[in-house]
Amino acid sequence: MSALSLAQFIGQTGSLTVEQSLTLPVRVLDARKCWDRLDFYVEPIHGAGQRWVQADRVTLEKVEVAK
Repeated sequence: MSALSLAQFIGQTGSLTVEQSLTLPVRVLDARKCWDRLDFYVEPIHGAGQRWVQADRVTLEKVEVAK
């Protein structure tokens, strides 16, 4: 995965699932490819802190592309 393809995730918002019963709104600050998985560096929309999480735990919102 190239740096350009990773950059497409930066700034997107979505929901982080925690222990299958809690979801938190988050913003993606960075993305990286680590071995065979994709990770996002996220921060909560409301609250404080940042953390690397596996991308499959984050459901990104659909982004409309302007024409």
